[in-house]
Amino acid sequence: ERRSDKKKRTGTRKPPSPTYSRVRGVPIPPRLLNDLRFALEHTRWPIASHRRGVDAQKYLLVSSSPSAAAKAAALARESAEKGNRDPTIDSRPGHSAGDPYGALKLAAFRVLHWADPRFQYDRLAVTKNFTGSPHVDKDDVTFQYAVSLGDFGDLGGELVVESEDGAFRWEVDTRDRVARVDGRFVHWVRGYDSGENGARYSVIFYANKPSAATERMRLPVDESFVPAGTMNGNGDARGDGKRAGASPGAVGGTGGMSP
Repeated sequence: ERRSDKKKRTGTRKPPSPTYSRVRGVPIPPRLLNDLRFALEHTRWPIASHRRGVDAQKYLLVSSSPSAAAKAAALARESAEKGNRDPTIDSRPGHSAGDPYGALKLAAFRVLHWADPRFQYDRLAVTKNFTGSPHVDKDDVTFQYAVSLGDFGDLGGELVVESEDGAFRWEVDTRDRVARVDGRFVHWVRGYDSGENGARYSVIFYANKPSAATERMRLPVDESFVPAGTMNGNGDARGDGKRAGASPGAVGGTGGMSP
């Protein structure tokens, strides 16, 4: 009876506010970032969202893979050698094959090839002004890479990922950066103000194919991730080469920030 009473009393208590850890992703080289932004700004977005229940001005799911994008990159280089000014823009290898998202796929591939050339993604989730509520990417079979870019004010727009018990939250700055996170934990985008003409773009590299499956990460955010394209980078984030890796911020603050 005492145990039962104790459970009743405990159940009425307000749970403690979660502890926040602020983490910054790894900066993306300007050339790669500029090419990706150009592709995003010139993407022909579908009229309707490709995913139900998503609150975004534009939302696009693109089937892609490193091998297909690598072939497109090779075609782009060949085209550039023949006199085209910019292999990303002018050669438009995806368009020549009837793919309206070829330029976007190629620009995204180059970013991830710099970050982790061994990551076998098969999908890109691309958004404009996404304001998602807390959710889990239940179809993911492994971790994912997250990038955001654009003009969306100085405050907000971070990716927030929550621990299994909800006691800890990582607030990840992905603006012009790449971060390795596990979408199989609850996550959302913190509120932001892009103004009348601004935009927050995001590109998520993820996988659904069984051959890419890995166990869920022990922690939702890999703070030790180091891109393969940086000095000492290993692309597999196992702790060495921290000189150019993700930057952990101050742990603390229980301010209960809104998504």
